[in-house]
Amino acid sequence: MEGVCLRQGFGLCALLIHTVTRAGAIEHAPKIDGHQRAALTLKENVTHKFNCQSEGWNSHAPPLLTWYLNGERQRPGSEKRAPGRLVTSHEEGGRLKPVSRQNSTFSLRARRWDRELVCAVSGPHTGESYNATVTLNVQFQPEILRVNAHYSETSDSGLSLVLFALVRSNPPAHITWVDQSGQQVANTSDFLTLDSRNYPWLTNHTLRVTLNNLSGNVSVNASNSVGVAQSSITLARLTG
Repeated sequence: MEGVCLRQGFGLCALLIHTVTRAGAIEHAPKIDGHQRAALTLKENVTHKFNCQSEGWNSHAPPLLTWYLNGERQRPGSEKRAPGRLVTSHEEGGRLKPVSRQNSTFSLRARRWDRELVCAVSGPHTGESYNATVTLNVQFQPEILRVNAHYSETSDSGLSLVLFALVRSNPPAHITWVDQSGQQVANTSDFLTLDSRNYPWLTNHTLRVTLNNLSGNVSVNASNSVGVAQSSITLARLTG
């Protein structure tokens, strides 16, 4: 890359070259919705449109622009071919049209496993490459995966009942246990978060209560800002 050496010395010349190079990189760097790095919270199954722009390219040598979702390259196609995904852009044969402001739009129907959306721009001849990234946090309503209970007799002729509920949710769910009359069994529950690397968003909710007998049902309600889930267990079956 060409630079101008002033008489003040070699160090100043190198500084000027470095400055020009950095300015070019900043000029070509793409932005998604106006940001090169961003984080966004979405709700599952809600569609959001992202717009990527990259400026400063030669109109006779437009850049190649590619979208990556969770590290996988996205290609234009119908929703039948790629359910939940839709890519639209100003493209001709995989290359953006030669316009002064290159841009592309990606419409995403969010799924809970979505983590990162990247817009990658590369020069067709120079090999220059720049990225813009959006970190995704997709929220969804609770799922009660398992409900179980164990009991044991106590010294005062009562029954000690331990209730378990395995819940998957994002954000974390608020848990309540209620009896068949709708009365809350207890105000609090203990939370044990499982290994998030292997079991994302899973929490084991455990509650110990003392009852006079094992009659009726106990229900667990799990709720967060997205929705509510409910499941129940028949206590009489524990003695069978």
